[in-house]
Amino acid sequence: MLSPMRCTFGLSIIFGIVFSVGCDETTETQTPEEPAAMDSNDFYESGRLRPHSYHKSPVSYPNFSLPGGRWNGDFPVGCDALKGEAAFACAEQIFWEALQFDVEGRPRAYEQLGSIIDRLTEEQALSSEFLAILYWRRAQIGTALITEQELVIAGDYTDETLVAYGPNLIKDMESGLELDPENDRIRAWLFTNQLFAAVLFGADVTEMAEELVALYDEDPAFVIASAGPPLMAMPMNSGWPQRIAEMYLNFDQQVLKDSCNGECFAPSPIFARYTLEGGDYTLAEVMARIGDRERTQYYLERSLSHPTAEKWPHRYYSENALADLDGFLGKFAERGDDEAVFDLMTVNGRHACMVCHDPR
Repeated sequence: MLSPMRCTFGLSIIFGIVFSVGCDETTETQTPEEPAAMDSNDFYESGRLRPHSYHKSPVSYPNFSLPGGRWNGDFPVGCDALKGEAAFACAEQIFWEALQFDVEGRPRAYEQLGSIIDRLTEEQALSSEFLAILYWRRAQIGTALITEQELVIAGDYTDETLVAYGPNLIKDMESGLELDPENDRIRAWLFTNQLFAAVLFGADVTEMAEELVALYDEDPAFVIASAGPPLMAMPMNSGWPQRIAEMYLNFDQQVLKDSCNGECFAPSPIFARYTLEGGDYTLAEVMARIGDRERTQYYLERSLSHPTAEKWPHRYYSENALADLDGFLGKFAERGDDEAVFDLMTVNGRHACMVCHDPR
């Protein structure tokens, strides 16, 4: 007999982990860290293994059950001399280690990924689909550097690190798309980064934003999570914060209606174990951005209601917001209708990734 379930929904903003619908067992036997059994048809996605299926591969992909790090020592440092899927799996270990554990080592990982890409390209030692992902991974590490490590502070978008990394992020994703034109997730990330840069420097983003949103039908969860952060931070008089808020709400409600019906079986991804909590906090920021007090409070409270919420390293975001709900909403209202709010949003800044991906 099935255990009683509670259905929940969450979004993670970046790194491809954007969506989770889950119904959590209410018994003592729940083990959300265990990989869910996947059908063989779910083993590959866009020419690569799905991260939640890495445990099925004979190649040493990152072990997401390890609390102390992703690197397991099975590969040479820097992935030297490796080819094919072994080289890809080794690069994945470098990426996940830097993303979730060795935050200060992200610049080193960025350089390592670049060296691996150059070597594998020259040697023609990796398929185009896998190589496209590695270009994307390097762009993701660069994005994490710009956002989470406070290299852009309080609206200072002239920071030398942003200038150094920003253009290369675009080039990497363009290179990825040249290798794998069918990878809509890289395409969505490219559009998102181009949009973010355009908004920061005051360019007209109407056409670009519409192109990004047009990808929604191809991959709804990923696109709403990609399009949401830059567009919901735009000035209120642009109309985009209201439009994005409506998309988030509709998506949340539709997922629960169509995919749950009271009995769902997909927990948060083991490589983003706080997707539900972080996703709900994101929705709370979206609702606060448009001044919806009732829904802001609802999502803040929901973020603290999940079975894993007690261990969520960033639960203080929701707790502090609930303790001063007027202040949480007021900081957005004070900006008025004509200014962007990138610097006010957690999901566009210090913990854009780790709000869901922190493995602690």
